[in-house]
Amino acid sequence: MAMVVVIMGLVSCNARSGAQQKETKSSDDFGFVLSDDDREDFLFVFENYLKISKERGDSTIKFMRENGIDAEGLAQFKSNQQHVDSVMNKCIQLTKDGLYGSLYDLLEKERKNILVSPGSSIQNILDLTVVVRKMCLQKYAKDMRAFAQNVLPWDEFGVVAMDMARALGKGTHPDYGEMLLKVASEYEVIEQSDSEKQDAGSFKKTLEAWHKVADASLEEGATLNYIASMIHLSGLYKQVGLTESADSCINAVKDLPEFEEVRKGLNAE
Repeated sequence: MAMVVVIMGLVSCNARSGAQQKETKSSDDFGFVLSDDDREDFLFVFENYLKISKERGDSTIKFMRENGIDAEGLAQFKSNQQHVDSVMNKCIQLTKDGLYGSLYDLLEKERKNILVSPGSSIQNILDLTVVVRKMCLQKYAKDMRAFAQNVLPWDEFGVVAMDMARALGKGTHPDYGEMLLKVASEYEVIEQSDSEKQDAGSFKKTLEAWHKVADASLEEGATLNYIASMIHLSGLYKQVGLTESADSCINAVKDLPEFEEVRKGLNAE
């Protein structure tokens, strides 16, 4: 379906454009090629992780002590912080050395540790998903399912972090809708590829994710996105034979003034 191509196109909110950039090929056998600007962006992300890790780590340790966390708990926190800091320092060195294949392997190996570390502010998580996405675009350029499967855990954690911030009353992050769209598209690619039979059970994660996209669009007043999401959901429900659910999605938006405009735009893609 037309909207699925979003996962290959949404590489970075801060993508650079303009003149031809100098490129550096990976020094190992992985075959990554990064522009100088990309390389500098990668270094910035890893260095910022270290900066935020120190700032948040110090304040978290102070909070833990003030609230009676025992020595074992403090030791575990510090141990994880030190470990991820060492990973980020290694990422910096691998980037400088042009060992992009080793860099990718390290990020994938340490993903769970990185994402729960003190340096994982929402912005750092989003920036790191850009790093991973750019590398996956090269590694899995000919395999859309593998691309989706490998970027999904990073994107999903970004959504979780934003949901936690919303729950704490910090408002909706400006990239929330885009991250939900990525996750929904990635689930769709994976479940479309894996499903031998077309039924709602085999598309469970896809349908849930697209409903979340639609709900967030409605909540944010993004009418065009809401209509597009509901039309897309209708198509998915038709695909798995749930015509009543498909009709319900269309009925929810067909009377909106922008409906025909969006429908025609999607049909033209």
